[in-house]
Amino acid sequence: MVTWLVGQRVQESFDVFIKDLSERVAGRIQLTTDAHSSYITAVRAAFKHHIDYAHLVKTFGPDPSGVKGRYSPPICTGCRRMRKIGNPDPEYVSTSIVERSNLTLGTTTRRSTRLTNAYSRKAENHAHAVSLAFMAYNFCTPHATLTKEYGRKMSPAMAAGVTDRLWTMEDIIARMDPDRLLHQTDR
Repeated sequence: MVTWLVGQRVQESFDVFIKDLSERVAGRIQLTTDAHSSYITAVRAAFKHHIDYAHLVKTFGPDPSGVKGRYSPPICTGCRRMRKIGNPDPEYVSTSIVERSNLTLGTTTRRSTRLTNAYSRKAENHAHAVSLAFMAYNFCTPHATLTKEYGRKMSPAMAAGVTDRLWTMEDIIARMDPDRLLHQTDR
């Protein structure tokens, strides 16, 4: 995960999120988002024309089997790829990676799933939970594809050269600032 942001779906959040992304990557990248109009404004401001950018517009409909589930999401019935900036490769215009990340986050934190009573009362606490989940995912969790490629248990942080070993949750806790945590819980 290159970057993330807990915020409202307003232009300011999109601007902050995409600007942060632009500062964390090097060279020209390909980016795909949904067609929310705030993305195009933020991408143009942060990347100018130094990006290959596309929208993926999904259409949804009822389940063709006719089975209606009260809490089931609608079925994706099609996708339309729309080039916005540069020359994105149509083969890679996809939101699969971020959708998989959302699923992983939802299953590991429970705060991000629909219809749950495991919610954060403060946005700040939710951001801390997301941060811990991403730290554990990137530093503590060995990933099967990386392990197969490198021949030993590897986390994304190890594959990126950020660390040379799998971390434990104790390693993450040891890097937390207890004074800052105490100050935040006093509010």
